[in-house]
Amino acid sequence: MMDRLTRSKHAQERCRARSISDRVLELVFLYGRQHRRHGADVYLLDRRGFEELSAYEDAEEVRALLPKLRAYFVISDDWTLVTAGYVIDEVSPVTALAKRQGRAKP
Repeated sequence: MMDRLTRSKHAQERCRARSISDRVLELVFLYGRQHRRHGADVYLLDRRGFEELSAYEDAEEVRALLPKLRAYFVISDDWTLVTAGYVIDEVSPVTALAKRQGRAKP
């Protein structure tokens, strides 16, 4: 699926500036949680996804990529990577959104 993905100029710049590799994008896409937000899909790796990733992927690679696995990215409906960044606090965007909407932690 990632081979269908095109990147906006903004996303290219953000990935380059933040050293987010294609492999990190692939792992977050495969094992992360998808959440619909403002007409696009946000992907990030939650605890369950990290446990699955750790069970199925090479342990050395996971250790090497560990700091980068806090990445999130946004994909539009036409499969364009819009932006990418890192979750910067202990509360993920999905949890923060659920709290703002008055729901329990997802």
